[in-house]
Amino acid sequence: MLSNTITALVITCIGMALVFLAILVLWAGMALLVHFSADHSEDPEANFFEKKSSPSNDTLAAQKQKAAAAAVVIALEQQANLNIHILPLPPTAIVSAWQAVMRSSNFSSRRQNK
Repeated sequence: MLSNTITALVITCIGMALVFLAILVLWAGMALLVHFSADHSEDPEANFFEKKSSPSNDTLAAQKQKAAAAAVVIALEQQANLNIHILPLPPTAIVSAWQAVMRSSNFSSRRQNK
C-alpha cells in the first residue's frame, strides 16, 4: 500500500516538474522573441518626446471647441435616454413550464392507453 502511494507521489512530482519546465521554456521563448523583434534605439524616451510638438493656440482652441461640442452631444443623448418608457414585465404564467410538460405527457399517455 505504501509503495503505491510513493509511486503516485513520484509521478505527481514528475508531472508538476514537467509543467513548470514547459512554462519556463515558453517564458524564455517569449523573452527571446521580444528581445530580437524589438526596435532597439539608443534612448527611446528621447525619440518619443522629440516627435511631439507643442500645440499652437489655434490648435488648443479648436480642441476645446471639439470637446465642448462632444460634451453637449453626450448631455443631449443622456437627457433623451431619460425619457424612454420602459415596458413592464409580462405577468407570470399561471402554469409553470414543468407543470405544462407533465400535463402534456399525461394527456399523451391517456391517448395511447385508449
